[in-house]
Amino acid sequence: MKVLILLLSFVSCAQRPTINRPSWVDAVRTGEETLKVTNGSKTYYRRIAGNPQLPREVSCDWATLRAEEDLRREHSEDVPATVEVLFYDPDHGDCAVTLSVDLRASRSLAGDSEPNEAVLLLRKRTERATKYALTGLRRDEFEKFAGDKVVLSDGAGPCFHGFGTLSTSTHGGAQVCWRNDVLVGYCFLKDGQCWTNTAD
Repeated sequence: MKVLILLLSFVSCAQRPTINRPSWVDAVRTGEETLKVTNGSKTYYRRIAGNPQLPREVSCDWATLRAEEDLRREHSEDVPATVEVLFYDPDHGDCAVTLSVDLRASRSLAGDSEPNEAVLLLRKRTERATKYALTGLRRDEFEKFAGDKVVLSDGAGPCFHGFGTLSTSTHGGAQVCWRNDVLVGYCFLKDGQCWTNTAD
């Protein structure tokens, strides 16, 4: 019997798929590597964010937004960035991202660069959320109209400063503000500006 249990545990461990995690993810997690790396003309901004309680998309949104904030702190002009890596880690339940900026090309490409797939996804989620962030909607109504799951979190962010609410959900670059499962407004994470939107 003991041999059978040992054999079954060996088979279950052996069949677990290996995760092709980028090497820098573990190095950043342990502090062996920095969040910013320069290689030639490119600068890479890395971030890991999220937790197992959040959906994959929300964790990846947070990681991308934090990397973009790091980039904006160093560059006053709107420098185009490329998402080089977007990796969801099922073991940790978080998301890792690497943004790159080519400083030589940034000035000449700033007006001509096409947004990449990750940027377009973030924009689409932001636009849908702000379109349907109608003051007074219940959570289930917002989910139905916006087509996006509401995952509530608490924290003193833009919603607290704009509406005095701690309960929020993040949808792309927008933070929707909730009070007792009723929508009271929304804020943009990029600049902290808050708005109310009522159905006419």
